[in-house]
Amino acid sequence: MHLDTIALGGAPHARRRIASFLLDGGGSGLPEYDLGPVGNRLREQARAWLEENWSGERKADFDAKPFSKREFDAEFARDIGKTGWIGLDG
Repeated sequence: MHLDTIALGGAPHARRRIASFLLDGGGSGLPEYDLGPVGNRLREQARAWLEENWSGERKADFDAKPFSKREFDAEFARDIGKTGWIGLDG
């Protein structure tokens, strides 16, 4: 491992900063691909749902936990399950 990586906070810190830059509005973001009318509409619905259901205090409480202590959130899974976007296939 390079000494400069360790001096700058290590790989975990670097991954968090890159993710924050790309995903939290701190940077240019991920590429926006045209998924066609149906795919684009689903993407916008998912973004709106996450803004309403995975933001504010709920997300802050989850984000405050160390990564190793984050666990499956059954309430969140039930909430997203109500959208019909996830399910079991047998």
